[in-house]
Amino acid sequence: MMLIAVLIATQTASTIPPKKVTKTVEVDSHKYKVVWKGSQAEVSRKGMFFKADAAMHLEAIRAAEMVSGCRKTDVFTPSIGMVEVALDCQGSSPVRE
Repeated sequence: MMLIAVLIATQTASTIPPKKVTKTVEVDSHKYKVVWKGSQAEVSRKGMFFKADAAMHLEAIRAAEMVSGCRKTDVFTPSIGMVEVALDCQGSSPVRE
């Protein structure tokens, strides 16, 4: 009976979505807003990103990694002004300041 309760608790805990963390960080004197939830982070900046500006994309990725404490696995740019970063949090301890 106790084993069944532990299994149910374990399954329930793994299906609860992680808490959303919103934080503003500064990378190379540019401020970025990072919204992190689980293995995804959305990074935006008040000044718009330009698709040809690789330096800002790299800064956005660094901002996501700083807030989450995780490593990026993929990057998407759904619109000018935002970068979505897929994160790998396995083996890392997320930073939630």
